[in-house]
Amino acid sequence: MYIASVVLAVIIGTVATLARPTPQARPVSKTISLERRGGHTRHAANLDHLIANLDRVAFKMHRTLDNYEDNTGSPFPGQKTASQRKRDLIEKRSSMIHKRAPATHGLELQDIADGMWWAGNVSVGTPPQTFEVDFDTGSSDFWVTGKDCLRCQTPLKYDPHSSTTAVDASRNFTIRYGDGTSYSGPVWRDTVSIGNLVAEHQAVGAVDNTSPMDDSAAADNIWSLMGMAWPSLSRSGNSTFMNTLSSGNDIPTSQFSFSLDDDSAELFIGGVNPNKYQGEFIYVNTAQDFWRVHTGGLSLNGRSLNMTGAGEAIIDTGSTATLGPSTVVRELYSQIPGAKNLSEVNQTYDSFSGWYAVPCEFSDTVSFIFGGVTFDIAPEDFIELGQVSTNSTYCIGGIIAKDDLPSEYVLYVLIILLQTHNLPGTLT
Repeated sequence: MYIASVVLAVIIGTVATLARPTPQARPVSKTISLERRGGHTRHAANLDHLIANLDRVAFKMHRTLDNYEDNTGSPFPGQKTASQRKRDLIEKRSSMIHKRAPATHGLELQDIADGMWWAGNVSVGTPPQTFEVDFDTGSSDFWVTGKDCLRCQTPLKYDPHSSTTAVDASRNFTIRYGDGTSYSGPVWRDTVSIGNLVAEHQAVGAVDNTSPMDDSAAADNIWSLMGMAWPSLSRSGNSTFMNTLSSGNDIPTSQFSFSLDDDSAELFIGGVNPNKYQGEFIYVNTAQDFWRVHTGGLSLNGRSLNMTGAGEAIIDTGSTATLGPSTVVRELYSQIPGAKNLSEVNQTYDSFSGWYAVPCEFSDTVSFIFGGVTFDIAPEDFIELGQVSTNSTYCIGGIIAKDDLPSEYVLYVLIILLQTHNLPGTLT
């Protein structure tokens, strides 16, 4: 059953018009900034990073489907059981590369690895221990680097024994990714804060064991993550940070929003920053698992592309690109002048099925449709992944074909407001 509402603003950097929400009583606004380092400067794409990220996105989706089944006792709507999907994935893996007055808070975020992660500071424990944390709307668990993690190449490690508010939850967690990496360790309950927002007794996974990571991933030093999706997808089965704040009336409205623009990216908790949008909001329904919404599909220069069945999209800040069904993606690129399969531009990538390249002078308008309203992707944003190679006249297209996902599309959204109705115990 669809209960919550999702408000979309900007998709892949494109400014869209939004509706102003109902004013809240005496909100205290504060910003959490995010820094975008890449911008629109022409650059060669780091395909190793892109592939690793998109593989992790796909397996993250499947992992959270397992969590949903564990938490609800039923398979995710429209999906196979966990055991069936596990068999499928094994077959495919061999071929894969203190409570306070209600307040709002804006957190500055930093772009890590050309937009693969959007990170900001989160404090855990008493006295506070601060971590740079990736905020991910495509998952629902919160974990940080534990003090006993030998492989974790970061000096920022959580020591629960140094926190007067830490309580051992007497259980462990394990998270595995499709690229072979995994994270595991004990679960603690402690005070977690972002600026002036404080969640007490929040579940925190302390990563003490990891599998080997490739050098590029280790160099990015992302060893902590806060999932912003719904509790039904939590591996640890715990309340999320946002759900804890909402249930305790610590925020004036159960909303959060991301603005991932080039100059002043931020996560805003408890509403939306009025300086980050203009115009009218568009509201659409969302499920209570992923931030999963209905979409009218894709259009190119105002012409709708054919879709089979009801389209859905998952709003995921943890994805570098937009992923979509191969039939629709193929049709999209067939109508873009000069577009080619990536392997036709560079034979090094002859195994990159579903990847396309377009001329770097790309000027067409690709759009998504939500709530009957069209949201345009600026051409420069569509090719932001970069050139196929140094000095190439071809750039990688921003929509990649992938069929084994729990929804038709996975969107990388640059300004988004997510909210639920005032239901006890629900996540914003």
